Amino acid sequence: MRPIFSDLPIPKGPTETFSHTLLQTFLGGQTTSDGCYKVGKSRSQFYPVKSWYALVRDREPYAPPAPGHHGAKLSIFMQVCDEEADDSAPLFIRSGKGDYTYYGSYREPRFSDRLDYSRMVDEVAPSVKEYWAKALTSRMRPGWVMRVFLEEGLISKEAVTMEDGSINEELAFELMEGFTAAQILKAFETVLSMFLFLLVLRVR
Repeated sequence: MRPIFSDLPIPKGPTETFSHTLLQTFLGGQTTSDGCYKVGKSRSQFYPVKSWYALVRDREPYAPPAPGHHGAKLSIFMQVCDEEADDSAPLFIRSGKGDYTYYGSYREPRFSDRLDYSRMVDEVAPSVKEYWAKALTSRMRPGWVMRVFLEEGLISKEAVTMEDGSINEELAFELMEGFTAAQILKAFETVLSMFLFLLVLRVR
């Protein structure tokens, strides 16, 4: 006997979409970088996950082109651990001004690849670099942006490290205020000072 659904066509692309408000309500979590949410111990009772992604395609030139495809996310954090995350994370991508489309469950290898100069020039649109430059220098930027300035040497760790080894966050934020979007864009254009990375996303 033939399966009852054997003649039904398989959809060529995703069809279910969700608003960001709905995703935040049901999945919960706090943003730890652009488009990445960590749920932690207070997991959603509706869909228990540790993390999830909500990407905007206009800002993600390496995002999976379709469900079931590998891809990568632009990140301002360098991952150095060789172990791959065991937990899968749902991935949602927004195209244009619409809602977010579900692409499936992905996992994140614990390493990333620094973009080289040619890819930065040829594959990353000026609008994407401008977005990051404005995000890093905005007065509304989240607290985790300070980590980028410290790890990439834009702010000297020695200058903001106190005697007990902790970071003087007030001084660090004060130094960050002196940076402009134009300075960040200039950093993107130099080989040594670029700090956009590719965070690989693999299909679970």
